[in-house]
Amino acid sequence: MKNDSSCPSARAVIEAWGGKDANLRRFIERHVASCAHCSALVRALDELGSFVADGGDIYSEIARVIDERLSSERPYRWESLARANPEFHHRVVVAHLISRSDECYPSNPRDGLSYADAAISAFEAMSKGRPPEIAADALLYAAALKNRATHLYLLGRYSQALCAADASADSVRPFGDTEGVVAHRASVALARGMIFGDVDVCEYDKALVEIDAAEGLFLTASPERVADARWWRAMILARCGRLKEARGLFGDLQMAVAADSAERATLLQCLAWCALLDNDDAKAFEYASTALQIHSVRYSRVDRAKAEWAIGRVLSRRNDHEAARSKFESASSVFAESSQLDLWVRVRLDHVHDLLTENPRADVRALCESIAAVSQMLDQREALRRHHCTAEALAYLRRSAAEATITTETVAYVVGYLDQLTTAPPARFTPPPTSHVM
Repeated sequence: MKNDSSCPSARAVIEAWGGKDANLRRFIERHVASCAHCSALVRALDELGSFVADGGDIYSEIARVIDERLSSERPYRWESLARANPEFHHRVVVAHLISRSDECYPSNPRDGLSYADAAISAFEAMSKGRPPEIAADALLYAAALKNRATHLYLLGRYSQALCAADASADSVRPFGDTEGVVAHRASVALARGMIFGDVDVCEYDKALVEIDAAEGLFLTASPERVADARWWRAMILARCGRLKEARGLFGDLQMAVAADSAERATLLQCLAWCALLDNDDAKAFEYASTALQIHSVRYSRVDRAKAEWAIGRVLSRRNDHEAARSKFESASSVFAESSQLDLWVRVRLDHVHDLLTENPRADVRALCESIAAVSQMLDQREALRRHHCTAEALAYLRRSAAEATITTETVAYVVGYLDQLTTAPPARFTPPPTSHVM
């Protein structure tokens, strides 16, 4: 089946079958009659022609074959499979793997990373490890690297994510400001801003520099993505405590989207939390209630639960305890079912605070025990500094409940400490002054 030096090139065979050169066609037909290798190539061409003539989509068929091949292996094997198997060494296959990686954002970062790594390996094998020679190839490779950075970021592997983002930017650097390159550089700058601005990294000054760069590049190359950069700027401003600036920017952004859109609901939710942190309960309730209405229509359960949580906090501050705890119960149930355990911990802590506000003698030992246990599990499962600090704070609260020294002041102190973990690099928990526990 293997071809030798007497065989015409595959390009010549394809040209003979698809072209108008009768002499070339006759020559190839005589060769094919005695050559198993070229005969197999011609059969494949005939099958492909019939497939397309019958309305088949060749790209969908390639996607089906690749997906079928990947499904036979564990995701951690996809990278080595793509490197070793020549059927993966084509641009259309690399593009399909990148598309599959995109589909995994943000809900399935582990498979998303496996798809991205497979795309990178396939491209490097296809190009035999040489740098891309044309901008289109550079952009394809850079997209796979950026996807790797994005999914590493979601998995909390921040240093590796920044390295992948840098590699993505470096791969297109030789091509200057050609079509698509500027937009990609903007996307990479935004990705770096997201990483620096994560609550477990807290390098907010660096994040804002990257986001400023992304916005400037988007203005030139992809005006439709300017809003993405501005949204992340508002998020970073909120995280570093610049609430007035964040509220102004979120407000501007929500005026530019449809009144009943999911985007507007998300922006209103961000405004609600900024207002809560700014002790503006009236606006927080207004924003969160509108967001809840939109999310209920669109049936976004987790987002709806976040809005209910914000409303519960306002109701608790207004001493409407029964209504507040109803919201907290509803939100915590959704967070538990959705494995959003960080959020579950925070809502249950608000629940404890509300119980003690209404009745300082309320028995909250079981609640504090369950909250501390989940926090400890998160600390063991994901060794992040923020998780460790949270576990320390909640272990203190569990001891306070067991010793019957817990008060609304001590709970508020812990809630305030956990809020601070998102605005600055985590500092080790220290118990409150004695005045808080008397």
